[in-house]
Amino acid sequence: MVNFNSINNHSIPSNEMNQQLTELYSSVMPSLAKCIPDLNAQRSENFICLPYLLSVEDLYTKSNRRIMLAGKETFSWGGEFTESGIYSPEISVSQLQSLYDLFVNDPQGKANGYRSPFWDFVRTIDSIAQSMRARLVVNNLAKIGYTDGNGFDPTVLPLFDGVFREEIRILDPQLILLMVGPDYDTLIRESIGDFSQESVIPEADTRQCARLIFPDENALLAGRTVIRTYHPSYLRRMGYTKWAQDVVAFIEDLVKTSYPD
Repeated sequence: MVNFNSINNHSIPSNEMNQQLTELYSSVMPSLAKCIPDLNAQRSENFICLPYLLSVEDLYTKSNRRIMLAGKETFSWGGEFTESGIYSPEISVSQLQSLYDLFVNDPQGKANGYRSPFWDFVRTIDSIAQSMRARLVVNNLAKIGYTDGNGFDPTVLPLFDGVFREEIRILDPQLILLMVGPDYDTLIRESIGDFSQESVIPEADTRQCARLIFPDENALLAGRTVIRTYHPSYLRRMGYTKWAQDVVAFIEDLVKTSYPD
């Protein structure tokens, strides 16, 4: 079970990717500490929560078949540290990366038994990926959300400017699945650059599912397949429609065919 004691007694793998991630996040934390406590002091509910900081297993670093699956933002995060995960500058990068490692990467972690459309979808994609000898990292496009409710504070998110892009550089996935829906296209552009959209499914328009095409000068995205579609919770709600069924089938097939033997 993931709890305060298990997190504080845990160390993430000391691979080079994790070391780079720790350095990246450490560069952001002082700005958060200056800004967020004052913002939360002005709230009576739906506080800004702790940030979602990644760590990866050694198996991910050793693999040349890597997938990043990103949701929107956390719906609370870090309740093991503070009530409902309310942001506190006393919580360190090391503690937050350990939380991620135990929650997401550990087979006994909460995410592996946590029932939600998002984590059910993650488990499905992860199972397919492992059958293709690929490794999956689970991210969020917005690195920080609220303790209760969707969305993010527009005054806080700029403090993470460049972080999602650096995560891609460090973790080097060939396939990026952005499960965020078209309303997040502006944030995608702000995070990794401008793009055009290409239809990938006859039954779905580019709002429902699209391949994002980045200009040649965006060297970071060169050679990577980037797909943007809706969040798994919406895909599940729309599961009675052919386009939603086709989107899920397309993504599952894309994972299978992206890494041929």
